[in-house]
Amino acid sequence: MSKKDELKKIAYLARLEIKDNESDSFFSKILGVLDYMKKVQDHKFLKKEGVVFEKDILLRNDDVINTKDKYLIDQFIEKENNLLKVKKVL
Repeated sequence: MSKKDELKKIAYLARLEIKDNESDSFFSKILGVLDYMKKVQDHKFLKKEGVVFEKDILLRNDDVINTKDKYLIDQFIEKENNLLKVKKVL
């Protein structure tokens, strides 16, 4: 199957209506886009200054601090049986 036939099939599946007089122009543009995408895929990108990659991000460790439950419960505005009392949410 040629590239043009593949593109016709993709256009049909995408429900694109391409008139006969537009097909050559459309297909040449689409092939240009696909060729460009292939070049981008094959390109080896170098790390540039100012660009941050996920592996370079240093995250802090979370520290667990034990607190007394009574201290927290005493700060509740409304409480019931040592539980925070809140309005009903629907």
